[in-house]
Parts: sequence; C-alpha cells; structure tokens
Amino acid sequence: ADSLRLLLHDNGEIDNDTVTVFLNGKIIIDRLGLKVTPYETMIAINTKDSIQSIELMANNLGTIPPNTAYLTIWAGREKYELRVSSDYTINARIDIRYKAKIKPGSLNFIFNIF
Repeated sequence: ADSLRLLLHDNGEIDNDTVTVFLNGKIIIDRLGLKVTPYETMIAINTKDSIQSIELMANNLGTIPPNTAYLTIWAGREKYELRVSSDYTINARIDIRYKAKIKPGSLNFIFNIF
C-alpha cells in the first residue's frame, strides 16, 4: 500500500489524554484529544525509503495516569492494532518496512517501544 489509514482513540476511560503523532520525525497530528470515537487520517508512504517510523508521544497523563491510546493501522486490506500506555518517559514507535511488489497491501511491522 502506498498510504496508511490511521485511527486513534482512547484505550481506557475518557480522561482528557492528548497525544502528538510523528511520521519520520515530523508532526502529523498535534495535541490530539483522545475520545471514544476514533480520529481518522490518511498518510502517504514514502516508497523510496524502506523504513517509515510512526511515533506516539503523550502530551499529558489525563486525569487517570497513564496516557492510554489505541491505534489501528490499515494498509490496504491488512489491519494492525497497537495499544499504547505511556507517560512522560515512555512513548511508542512503530517502524514500518515497506516492500514493493510482494503482495498488494503488504507491509512488515517492527514494533519498538521507547
């Protein structure tokens, strides 16, 4: 897939958690308040780079620490899910390895939590 569909919402009680999302070090979602209804966005994959990094950073801990988020990534017909629990010292990063022409919608995921 040359693009990804991201859906992001709170993964616990709605308590005013906010997150910032980076793609390859650049902000793509800034200080999003997480709710029950998922926030949805499409991002283009740079097919010339084999690795794409998506990082979720907690902006706060909400009223009930830690900051909890649920990220769903659609790559074509393939669905990947990530539950994130972060604070001011731990964020989540997903490194995606793009492989062209192997199988439509195919991406290899490497999960790293920092």
